[in-house]
Amino acid sequence: MIIQGIILFAIVLLILFVVFSNLIMNEARKQNKVKKRSAMMYMSMSILVSMAIVSSIWKFFIN
Repeated sequence: MIIQGIILFAIVLLILFVVFSNLIMNEARKQNKVKKRSAMMYMSMSILVSMAIVSSIWKFFIN
């Protein structure tokens, strides 16, 4: 039970990291500090990778 709590906490931290990094990248895109295409690619790739990590953690450790 404690291990599941730790894993869920790690999943929540990963999701928060992805959300905040995407917000930072979006703000940099608005200020024209990065190109729009590279920012969108980074944001979409980070979301897809985090979904894959979370689903694999959920599959192997929770169930």
